[in-house]
Amino acid sequence: MDASVAPLAFLPVADARRRRIARAVVLSIVAAGAMEVFALGVKEVRPLGDHAPWMDDPYDVVTSFAIFFIPILGAFSAVRLALCRRFEPLPVGRLVGLLHGLLILLAISLATAASDWISVVLGADRDSWTSVTPALFAALGLVTLTAVVAVGVVVAECRRSLGLTRSSPTHPDWLADATTLVDRMSRRLGRLEPVARRVIRTVDGRLWPWVRRRPVSAAAIAATGFAALLEVGPVREGYSPPIFAFVFVVAWCGMFALLVATGSYLGIVRSTVPLGGARRRLLDAALAGCISVPVALALRDSFWWMVGSSVEHAGLADLDRLLALVAASAVAVTLLLETLGHVHDGANTVP
Repeated sequence: MDASVAPLAFLPVADARRRRIARAVVLSIVAAGAMEVFALGVKEVRPLGDHAPWMDDPYDVVTSFAIFFIPILGAFSAVRLALCRRFEPLPVGRLVGLLHGLLILLAISLATAASDWISVVLGADRDSWTSVTPALFAALGLVTLTAVVAVGVVVAECRRSLGLTRSSPTHPDWLADATTLVDRMSRRLGRLEPVARRVIRTVDGRLWPWVRRRPVSAAAIAATGFAALLEVGPVREGYSPPIFAFVFVVAWCGMFALLVATGSYLGIVRSTVPLGGARRRLLDAALAGCISVPVALALRDSFWWMVGSSVEHAGLADLDRLLALVAASAVAVTLLLETLGHVHDGANTVP
């Protein structure tokens, strides 16, 4: 690490590195946006999706989560990007948070592309391939190449221009950046500005401190909201209550895992309450259980034996039992291994 670069708190307006970083940001946005458009377009446009080898599980589970996660994480990054003013000194902490968010976006994009390419290599759903399929392969190749190049450029700029690979605990978290952005926007509301500013002060003085004290609880509430929004589709389609519950649980687990696993790296919340020992091991176990749910869903055809069923005879009740069994196993194994290994003992860390 370059000692002359690391201590910097701001990049000056005339700093030449800002132009290179700006190009990396634009390239990352283009790559993640291209993956979102490609994945959503192929999934929703039947003349395309009917001839793509990745439209069935386990590949479709990856695509389905990516379609939601890319815009959600993109919104986190958009807040910080909006605060990076061209003619103002650029806080390094905010920039690091922005680039970390873009790296997560690109990681999701590449994971989706990798899943699609695996389906191609394995010849999944080969009977449905037509003259449209090679065109989909070409588009997938272009999207994948763009994401790979973007990752390389962002990582290079993080190391060369900033000299930082981790966000510092002293940097403002995303909640603080969101407050700053909304405060700036409120100045354009005219007569409504005093009302907006009172709301901002209330949120910043009461809600955000609660979130910083209880980031795991806040993540659980956010995941609940996300899962509830996804219930709109099943309700409109007239699905039965068991399907509502199934969709809710899978969506909740996926979003909770995303927020907890990436929250610290992205600097979403700077927790004021250290977490260590048994409580941290319980959180790790819960995270492992949540991650196992979408994984087991994607690979369910290989695990029906665990609940005494098969591909031909399995129903929703069997799937519920399978996901519950896999999640419970992941929780138990993680908790056991970390307890035996004394992981997090004597260490107070933030989630």
